Amino acid sequence: MASTGELRTQFVPAGQERLDGQSDQTAHRAVGQPSSVQGTLALELSPSATPDVRVPLPRSRVATTQERELRAWAARFTTAVFEALSGDRPVSQLLRWTSPVVYRQLDRRSKAMGSRGLDRIGSSRAQVRSVHIFQPGPHKAEVSVHVRIANRSQAVAARIERADGRWVCTALEL
Repeated sequence: MASTGELRTQFVPAGQERLDGQSDQTAHRAVGQPSSVQGTLALELSPSATPDVRVPLPRSRVATTQERELRAWAARFTTAVFEALSGDRPVSQLLRWTSPVVYRQLDRRSKAMGSRGLDRIGSSRAQVRSVHIFQPGPHKAEVSVHVRIANRSQAVAARIERADGRWVCTALEL
């Protein structure tokens, strides 16, 4: 691997044996991911981390436990993304919860914004107003989130997949 800090991803179709002996479940992970940074604030996205997060459910039906957990995870993740882009949180804290492609996208966007972060008005922070989820399969979900910052609204779309017992964002549109 080059010393430029490039990340390399190896994709293997399900059922095929990998040359390096790892399982198919870890095939999406990048080789040479940077390690977490010491001295940064902890980022915990597990369901028990912030039980006070309440995102309104659609009124049409009762959500299952998995849907409620997924909705709460998506709300916490989206909040963490906006905190990272505003400079309130290091982007490296999102490493565990993002694919290498999404991590690079967030890191590049954060660096491009520089010290100004998001154009926030006063001390307004991002507030998740609603979360909508579509699950095409048991281990995949497409999420749309309505975020409010001061008097502005922003839509976020994400594709998340279950990997190694946790949800990982594999595509993100802000």
